[in-house]
Amino acid sequence: MNRKIMTLLAVAALFSMTAPSASFAGDNGNGTVTANGLVWLKDASCMQGPINWHDATAKAASLASGSCGLSDKSTAGQWRLPSKAELTTISSQISLFNNLNGKYIWSSTEINNATAAIVRVGNPESFFIKKNLSSYQSSTTIKTFNSWAVRSAP
Repeated sequence: MNRKIMTLLAVAALFSMTAPSASFAGDNGNGTVTANGLVWLKDASCMQGPINWHDATAKAASLASGSCGLSDKSTAGQWRLPSKAELTTISSQISLFNNLNGKYIWSSTEINNATAAIVRVGNPESFFIKKNLSSYQSSTTIKTFNSWAVRSAP
């Protein structure tokens, strides 16, 4: 009888186990946050603008462990600008990050050689703008464009 109970408990335990969710979000303690299956730079302040798209792309690609508070053993070339869709989905998890809320962030999403998407994190407003601009002045405010970085999870 004990054997049947133990077998039943083992089977129940096996079925109750779940794989980590692709939407897991958490601080990795090394200057990064894992969210939505990607590794994100935790502190966006070192990538603040004003910055144009070309410089933002280069800045993200040059990011490596030892810079921007990173101690994750990443190397230059592993980081990139997030896509418009990635920035839009991360907006619901901005409390995990430092110096990010309300910032206009360049995305890797392009519509042509001269235009790419900007996303306002925390308020998923987005629009396409010329890549050579680092800010935009509307009638009442100046919008400064910033860089941020993401990489694939190991």
